[in-house]
Amino acid sequence: MTPRGGCFSRAPPFTKHDHPSYLLRHVKAGAHGPSHYNSRCALTSSKKLAKTAIPSQPATKRTRFLTGRNLKILIVLAIAAIAVSSIVAFRSSFGSQPRAVIIDWQVFVFAGSYNATHFVTPSASNIEAKGSFTAVGGNGEVLVRILSESDFLTYIAAGSNPPTAATYYDSGTVHMGSFDIHLPPNGPFYIVFSDNFKEGRAVTASGFLYYS
Repeated sequence: MTPRGGCFSRAPPFTKHDHPSYLLRHVKAGAHGPSHYNSRCALTSSKKLAKTAIPSQPATKRTRFLTGRNLKILIVLAIAAIAVSSIVAFRSSFGSQPRAVIIDWQVFVFAGSYNATHFVTPSASNIEAKGSFTAVGGNGEVLVRILSESDFLTYIAAGSNPPTAATYYDSGTVHMGSFDIHLPPNGPFYIVFSDNFKEGRAVTASGFLYYS
């Protein structure tokens, strides 16, 4: 009777080689008894081995990283980055932008002297002048004023100090500072950097006009 796998042929007739004493002698001597396997069994086994499924390779580290909780975190971070970019773009499109440059200086102010620059406000509304400055050298202090052209000619150009009421901005004697003031339209103005000390100093300044 053939087994389920079909790997055995019908047993051959009983011979002397099947006698227990004969088999015992040949097994001790290292010989092999008759084989009941045929070539068809070996071929069938080979085919079965060839059809054996090859196990899939384990997932790489990158694949494992981009799954589960890590993938959710990456998605949340990406959404947050997009949201921040959108907010910045929105504010930039509607926020106030400088309309004109009134000063962009790197100048040396001599001791006991001043440097001034002139600018004119446009025919517009809500005019603001914003800027900052820094003094370096000597004791590192400077006096900055913003005033109308007429007051500049009356006081500064004449060698005297204007009263505070005549200025739109008066920094006092400082190492650095900033200004943010409202100015009337259609007006000529001056920004003045004065050094009332015995040593000169370098001044870096920038300023812009904003209006609607």
